[in-house]
Amino acid sequence: MAETKKDWDTLTVDLSGVKTVEELHAALKEAFAFPEYYSGNLDALHDCLTDIAVKATEAAPLTVTFAGYKKAKRALGSDFHNFRNVLNDVSEEYPDFVVEWRR
Repeated sequence: MAETKKDWDTLTVDLSGVKTVEELHAALKEAFAFPEYYSGNLDALHDCLTDIAVKATEAAPLTVTFAGYKKAKRALGSDFHNFRNVLNDVSEEYPDFVVEWRR
């Protein structure tokens, strides 16, 4: 029996207005509908994204597009680099969780 391809879900997160780490985590919490107990740090981000990635593996794969990331990258500097590393770690571990970057 042939395997059927799962449909892909998509999510776009607009980072163009993000100027602080707190604003970044607030935008992520809203976009991903993180639980109330999300504490807005990189460890919590990794945990919540891993939960989403596991669900994407079990159901429909998920492509997340971060729009306006160049502005956030300039504003956040090394904090943006750390944020991007978390996303890369999760997407490498879970291939059905795909991250794209759009200026």
